[in-house]
Amino acid sequence: MQTRLRFEYEVGVPIGRAKEFFRDVSNLERVWPKEFALRVVEGPKRVEAGAEYSVGGRLLGQPVTLRFKVLEETDTTSLHVLEDVLGARLEHSQKLESSGGGTRVVEEFVLSANPLLMPAARLVLKRALEYRVEAIKALLEGGRKPVYRDPLKLSVPRGTALSLLALLAAFFLTVWTFERPIDYIAKLIAWFVLWFFTHDLAHLVVGAIAGLRFSHYYVGLSNMVRAGWFPKSIRPFVVALGIKIDRERSKAGRLGYFAMYLAGPLASMISP
Repeated sequence: MQTRLRFEYEVGVPIGRAKEFFRDVSNLERVWPKEFALRVVEGPKRVEAGAEYSVGGRLLGQPVTLRFKVLEETDTTSLHVLEDVLGARLEHSQKLESSGGGTRVVEEFVLSANPLLMPAARLVLKRALEYRVEAIKALLEGGRKPVYRDPLKLSVPRGTALSLLALLAAFFLTVWTFERPIDYIAKLIAWFVLWFFTHDLAHLVVGAIAGLRFSHYYVGLSNMVRAGWFPKSIRPFVVALGIKIDRERSKAGRLGYFAMYLAGPLASMISP
């Protein structure tokens, strides 16, 4: 399944300067959200036709290595393709046009991904690209860098409320009796919900008692994908709800951190 995202915007610099900005590979690291931690690992310092790049970073909470190829690169146009972004494919075309004393930039991104993943993938990509456009303007025109609004982040109150509602639903599925085989399915769902949502609640409660503070919840890929147990096509579906420690506000010692880290797995093992 494919989806297209098109952006048209103007930057207040001549077309030559704008093109030099896009050809400078180091700017790749500057225009994407810092949460992605993108860094060019391998490839020419200037974008040129036929060049291939290896880029390291973090997506959905996991370290990734992305490889993209420059299919076309002229003074006014470019075409890049990223063959594997967590199982998806991303094609990026760009066209520059003179506009008064500035430059009009027309960009199109074509994302190909599993239909089941497309709604979430499109939302995350769209939000990141909106940030990218504003970051490009700020860097070229000297303005303030934008703030990235991560759609996969939840405030602590919202994340906690979601977890508690899920546990309430699991309790209902556990105590209520349905006709077979629906009852088996209901109990299996309850088991999974208890395993999934008690983990971070245990981190939160034990961590708070131990003196830790947390900044937000986040949705990402489970650390289990690193073990290599899951086929490549299944990995994007192995999601997890995590909670981020605010280390600047936390006052716990080593024992407190140990208790907090241990509480999550224990809760997931015992509660179901």
